[in-house]
Amino acid sequence: FIGTYATVYFSTLALLFTGIESGVLDPVYVMSWVSEDTDAKSTVQVVTEFMDHYSWTRPYVPIVENNPEVANLGVAWIAVKFTEPIRFGVTVAIVPRLARY
Repeated sequence: FIGTYATVYFSTLALLFTGIESGVLDPVYVMSWVSEDTDAKSTVQVVTEFMDHYSWTRPYVPIVENNPEVANLGVAWIAVKFTEPIRFGVTVAIVPRLARY
């Protein structure tokens, strides 16, 4: 179960990150799933403002500001967190079939 869940998790993260990096998914639209205040801001601004609210992520703000792809990874990671129920359901559905195989 753990291996299957990890595979589904990282596959979802990779698909979302690739979609955002390639331009297929708009990162501001993806962030609008979580935050209501994303108009007229870049992805980097939205992510750094979000990170600046927490003391444990505040030291990483300069890294995100200097590397926009890290901001896109952050957006993808946040979106993956909101797919938890779907990912869990998919994993529960496919583990018995994989175990029989």
